[in-house]
Amino acid sequence: MSTLVKRLTLGRVRRFFTPPEEQALVDGARAYLTGDEELALEHLGKAVKLPDAAYLAGLLALNNAQFDNAATWLTSALERHKQLGRYLAKYRVNVTVLIPIGKLVAVPITPNQRGVLLSLAVLYRQREQWDEAISRAEKLLDLDPADMSARLCLADILLEARPSTEHNFRRVVSLIPDLDEVTALHGALLLCRARALHKLGLLEAAHDALNAMIRRKVNRPTELQRALRYERACLYDKMGQHRRARVEWEKLYAEDPDYADVADRLHATNHPASTSRHANGRKAEPPPTPSSQDSPSDISNLDTSGRRHRDEVTHGTTIRNNDQSFDLPSHGGQVDGSTTASRVRRTDDDHDGYRIEVMSQDVTPDFLRYIYSTGKAGWDIETTGLNWYADRICTVQLACGNRVAVVQLPEGHTPQRLSQILGDQNILKIFHNARFDLRFMVYHWSVIPQNVACTLELVRLLNPRERAGHTLREVLERYLAVQIIKDQTCSDWTTAQLTQEQIRYATNDVRYLPVLFDLLMNMARERRLEEAAMRRFRQMLKDVFTFRYP
Repeated sequence: MSTLVKRLTLGRVRRFFTPPEEQALVDGARAYLTGDEELALEHLGKAVKLPDAAYLAGLLALNNAQFDNAATWLTSALERHKQLGRYLAKYRVNVTVLIPIGKLVAVPITPNQRGVLLSLAVLYRQREQWDEAISRAEKLLDLDPADMSARLCLADILLEARPSTEHNFRRVVSLIPDLDEVTALHGALLLCRARALHKLGLLEAAHDALNAMIRRKVNRPTELQRALRYERACLYDKMGQHRRARVEWEKLYAEDPDYADVADRLHATNHPASTSRHANGRKAEPPPTPSSQDSPSDISNLDTSGRRHRDEVTHGTTIRNNDQSFDLPSHGGQVDGSTTASRVRRTDDDHDGYRIEVMSQDVTPDFLRYIYSTGKAGWDIETTGLNWYADRICTVQLACGNRVAVVQLPEGHTPQRLSQILGDQNILKIFHNARFDLRFMVYHWSVIPQNVACTLELVRLLNPRERAGHTLREVLERYLAVQIIKDQTCSDWTTAQLTQEQIRYATNDVRYLPVLFDLLMNMARERRLEEAAMRRFRQMLKDVFTFRYP
């Protein structure tokens, strides 16, 4: 990134020969790259006669809910879409923005006609200007009728448009074929189709479609899975199967008490959750209400001490790997009931009280429960390269309490439990250089990260005049007097069997992050920089979903 900043820094001579509007475009791109969104908008606003500047300014304004400016600038960029990318290419800046369609899926766009039309459709949908939103989405679909992102955009708008019409719902059904769910995008499309069938009164057809999706063994994001279950519960209720609907709503409430209108629906039923009974006749316990001590940490109020361990312990779980088995303790807590296979092997490198486990495809249910019992985890990844869109994730490392998990991922695999953790605001995830790691996971897993902190951001905040010396090795030596060896960076992380050296390297990259974070946050509080740290973390997440530089 420092190379890109230098490329966008005009020296005195270059500035003299560069037109003022181009100067403003370059200064705006550099300001945003360094995290100063307000200054970026100020510079880009002076250069909106250039299509690239209008495009970037429009996206920034949209991201900050400045809808009038965003509409003006994006419309200007659309009128000159054939010139888009010209100046960015001149400075070798590759801009890819991840823009959300609805609440479940985000898709990448680049500076071209498609990107501007999709941005405008999203903008008008947020402003509930339905005719304008439908018009832009239809033009987007005309560009490429096979574009599933365009179909999802139009279907989402038609379902939400007011007034609701049967014509719109029939259009949604005709837009979306009965396709195989391969990605989260396909899943969101099929959910839209089921919702349209529901609104048309075709309850059995909608029920069959939802059941087929929920039973399908695919790795879909947690939020999409919950949306499917919520829609099915609403169908049960409308079909008169109130007991089945209530059981589903209770499960959703236990996972997230604020999910949709689940709490209101439970409250409106005749029998409160505390006295309802399951099909087996057992009384259902009410969903737990966290106390002030057990309240989950979030990005606006980080609980650096983590959450207290729960008292209840279930029976031990035996996890088998080929001819070996290990008895692992299980901790209480709400976890995903996924059956994704996860193989575990203990390593001979367990030391200093740490238990190191190498897993395949995903973390185990036992480790997931352990993370939920502690409330925070250090996180790191190893990849095949530096380009999030071209390279892949090979391993994910998590450090939680006295346990470290090193998860090996096959190519093209989306780990459901890891995605659940990353998108759960109840779990604090601690990275060093989070922007790099998050871009990979957002792109490859279609997940929206929540409650993320970064020790690199804290170090930069505490040492504003130091531009170097912020690598993890240097930071650990400076603050914790810990020396780690970084000798496996370029080793083959795609191998089926990691070496002891690779496991030790991966473990050391993550095991100290929770302790380092606590120390740095205490220093920030002492200097009254805690709120500044929170702003940096929020900006960091925005950066992942806006300008993303490989």
